[in-house]
Amino acid sequence: MDLSPVDDAVKELLEIASPVTGDERTLLDQSYGRASAEDVFAQIDVPFFDNSAMDGFAGCHGDLLEGMTYSVYDRIPAGRLGQTLTKNSLARIFTGAPIPEGADTVIVQEDVDFSLDTATIKKLPKKYSNVRRRGHDITSGSKVVSKGEFLSSAAVALLASVGETSVKVKIPLTVAIFSTGDELVLPGKALKSAQSYNSNRFLIYGLLRDMGLNVIDLGIVPDDYSKTLAMLSKAGEVADVIISSGGVSVGEEDHVKAAVRALGSVNIWKVAMKPGKPFLLGEINGKPLLGLPGNPVSTFVSFFVFAKPFLKATQGLSEVAPNELYGLSSFDFQAGSRREYLRARLRSKQGGTWIEKYAHQGSSVLSSLRWANCLAIVDGAQQIKIGDPIKFIELD
Repeated sequence: MDLSPVDDAVKELLEIASPVTGDERTLLDQSYGRASAEDVFAQIDVPFFDNSAMDGFAGCHGDLLEGMTYSVYDRIPAGRLGQTLTKNSLARIFTGAPIPEGADTVIVQEDVDFSLDTATIKKLPKKYSNVRRRGHDITSGSKVVSKGEFLSSAAVALLASVGETSVKVKIPLTVAIFSTGDELVLPGKALKSAQSYNSNRFLIYGLLRDMGLNVIDLGIVPDDYSKTLAMLSKAGEVADVIISSGGVSVGEEDHVKAAVRALGSVNIWKVAMKPGKPFLLGEINGKPLLGLPGNPVSTFVSFFVFAKPFLKATQGLSEVAPNELYGLSSFDFQAGSRREYLRARLRSKQGGTWIEKYAHQGSSVLSSLRWANCLAIVDGAQQIKIGDPIKFIELD
């Protein structure tokens, strides 16, 4: 079977991905990390009134001259309306306070010599300086959040700024996860010969929780065909999406592919990438299954390249692909026949962004994931020299 190009595999994944859960309305403080299920339009201007951007003195620009002294007729803190400006006078004003009627400019306090009831202008700014006009951030009727948008803390704050108390969101996906392998045990048990602790369980669980998804951990299934069948059947009954780790390669003890085919279909198997070649996309009773490789780094890279965009699309998010950026390579590298994803770290030097490669790129070197903050992407047969531009995706 030929290896699928990475881009073709991602395209196929996203073509079959569609939101599978319903909507619910939730309070803003429960909406972080969710997918908005509606467009939200502002019902007010933000700010709601002209206000001062600085601590200083409000006045009518046409009546003011540098070097002149004016009476200070009012003191306006934030949260209080001031009196109408009297001619040839100034109002002491503080950041966020409403601009009094008749005023159009704020002189910052550093440019004024002032006492209790008089102020001398040392430097007069341009007209309208230091005034935040009503609606300069958001105008009533404008869209503040789009359907399918990830509700970051900034997006939720924006909803709050226009007076919203709740928002319609997609119900989080429920993802069932399990690991395969006779050699796996959970931390807390003493290792016997040829056993390993199941780090993939914690890796995948954490990645899914970081996405705000519900996770059902089904544990470890032995390298046994009938037990793999039973595990897949159970996962298909309790979750919207199934994610497995291990058991998708070509060995005699790798049973996931055969079990998926017996229960449903296999759409993608083996991708032209390193690490992560034995990735599998299947379907069981209408439920998608993402079969990730068993080596920890392969699991991680496959999750970022395939599972995360697929889950975002299935959750109802509109922006699903990772941002591909460019930096300068700090290393020489010759790729093999497959696209390679190198664990790397961004460095700022010589006025540019440089990419440093982790020394040991083996697919079992889990410590490299803690060190890396990006994946450098080198296409098959591509040669990279020091100083060459190189593509990367940040690990969020």
